[in-house]
Amino acid sequence: MKILITILLASIFLNHAYSQNEIVLYNKFNSGIPSDTVNAFAIDKNGNKWIGTYKGLVKFDGKNWVKYDSTNSNFYYSNPIIDIKVDHNDNILVGCWGNINGLNFFDGKKWKFINGGRGFVVINSIAVDSQNTIWIGSNAWDGGTGLGKISGDSIKVYTEWEKYIPANDIRAIAIDKDNIPWIATWRNNGLGLTKFDKEKPTTFTTANSELTSNNITVINPDIDGSLWIGTEESGINIFKNGKCTKYSTDNSKLPNNSISAIIDDGFGTKWIGTKGGGLVKFKDGIWTTYNGENSNIPNNINAIYMDTKGCLWILANIGLICFKIPK
Repeated sequence: MKILITILLASIFLNHAYSQNEIVLYNKFNSGIPSDTVNAFAIDKNGNKWIGTYKGLVKFDGKNWVKYDSTNSNFYYSNPIIDIKVDHNDNILVGCWGNINGLNFFDGKKWKFINGGRGFVVINSIAVDSQNTIWIGSNAWDGGTGLGKISGDSIKVYTEWEKYIPANDIRAIAIDKDNIPWIATWRNNGLGLTKFDKEKPTTFTTANSELTSNNITVINPDIDGSLWIGTEESGINIFKNGKCTKYSTDNSKLPNNSISAIIDDGFGTKWIGTKGGGLVKFKDGIWTTYNGENSNIPNNINAIYMDTKGCLWILANIGLICFKIPK
């Protein structure tokens, strides 16, 4: 009975979405994704969507769904996928929870592991810089591997033990316009924002900067050199040279202070995902919210991505949503 009700609800959602001609929901009942909890997403040069779920990895070419498991990849069981990136050579980089040999690498023909020296069991975050260097951040659950730097066949690991970073648990990595990695480390309530410039880290916290929180969830570099920083509980900080412009529920129409995603659409609009307030569009000082009160966008969002056709891909615990951006 529970499954039947879920299918009926999904059908209602889809029928309403198609009538609006702007929202399509993919879930385990109408697509090839193995779980409705979607955590990671990337698009390769051929337009294939790579989708990471709580129960494994799927590729979607617009018509066909291919699941990667023990029959065609390194995934020996349904690994929870945490992050996916595509490098400049169109290789697929997959970070997951539970593979003992580290980052998973797919060149279009075969899979291989990339071992991070001490071994990366849980990969929280992946970033690729302009030189095609891969930066990976681990979850300290695996013993605290820290920050990995992979350049060709060279692998180097930076840890808190050598005082490169505040903690080995890395929640987010982003590369700014100057090709400098910025990382958010976490322990208990977060340890701030670290600029990893030429292996000489500088860490900004609430104690030495205008950051409103050390508990950082998202880092989004802007073309103007600022960083849009999402926090766990205090909204958004626009950070530049230690100074911050702050947006929260107290001084703006941001619907929730728990930020899960921030992206720029390339036309001056920021799209913000929240845990509890849905999706937010911010442009020219105007805040527009899409959530369960006025649309079929869920209130809890895991991440947001954008394709070249003006569609936002919203990752949530009810599946994968394609949201055609209103003009």
